[in-house]
Amino acid sequence: MGTLLEVKEKIITFIEAHRKWVERCLRFVLALVSMTAILSELGYSRVLDLPWLNLLLAAGCAFFPVTATAVVDLVLIIVQIYGFSKLLAFSVMLLFLIVYLLYYRFAPKAILVSMLTMLCACFRIPLFVPVLCALFVTGLPLAGVPVGLFLFYTVDAIGTIENTQTVQESMNAQDLIAYTYNMIAGSREMIVIIACSLIALIVVSFLRSLAVPHAFSYAVIAGAVSEAVFLLLLNMFLNAGIQLVPALVSIAAGTFAGEMAVLFQYNIDYTKSEHLRIEDSEYYYYVTAVPKQRLARKELRITHINARKIKSGAPGAVQEHTSEGSPSDRN
Repeated sequence: MGTLLEVKEKIITFIEAHRKWVERCLRFVLALVSMTAILSELGYSRVLDLPWLNLLLAAGCAFFPVTATAVVDLVLIIVQIYGFSKLLAFSVMLLFLIVYLLYYRFAPKAILVSMLTMLCACFRIPLFVPVLCALFVTGLPLAGVPVGLFLFYTVDAIGTIENTQTVQESMNAQDLIAYTYNMIAGSREMIVIIACSLIALIVVSFLRSLAVPHAFSYAVIAGAVSEAVFLLLLNMFLNAGIQLVPALVSIAAGTFAGEMAVLFQYNIDYTKSEHLRIEDSEYYYYVTAVPKQRLARKELRITHINARKIKSGAPGAVQEHTSEGSPSDRN
């Protein structure tokens, strides 16, 4: 535990010292990975499938908020679909506009949540996200998980149609839109994954808010177990055809990541809890104070040397005293 706390303190110190560049690097990686995922899902237009162009766009997105990355990704999606069907591209653009006006406009933080959800779904680990998001996000932005899943399965259905040569040749634009709608509405896999995500979000959000010891750890475990149980039951009853091994592995990975997040972000020492009573003219306040675990500060011995007194041989040339401070205070 002491080693983990020391690593945590070093990571936090490094991030605080280089916060701007750390955020820019993370935005660069998010933009690059998302654009690569889009081009792999919708590879119809080869004009944008240029590595140097992706690197250039990702580098530009690194200096702007995450919303800029979302806009660039949306443009890439529309351009890719436009090369396949103009009417379908217009329909998808209208869908994204409606989602923005009805949801993202009121919950801007949900844009990042939806982007991460879509990326995990693209790598076939959609159930990795819900437990983690419920630990750090509260309120309306939590709906970014099911919204992101719905948008992913919409884009994935279009990518599947693009790869089907017989469908492309035998349908006009209107029939193609109807066929895409039927694919999305009839996707049992999407229904199961969204339902399991909602269950995990509700369980984790409820348990983490309870005033009980180790509430965050219990929330992670309970959310993962409920997610796995509902996945098995719904997949069996709906015959969704979901590959259970990758899905369960993604849940296990999300559970491990959630426990590590609890350790780094909510590392609480329940053995030192204090129950306090505060009184004013109208009320009594009963408060439970639970400290976070910290590294014990080490004693530092500081020696002050007076060069002039050393030359003259005067007493008090060297003075020593001890003070408390962390190892990082030596710098």
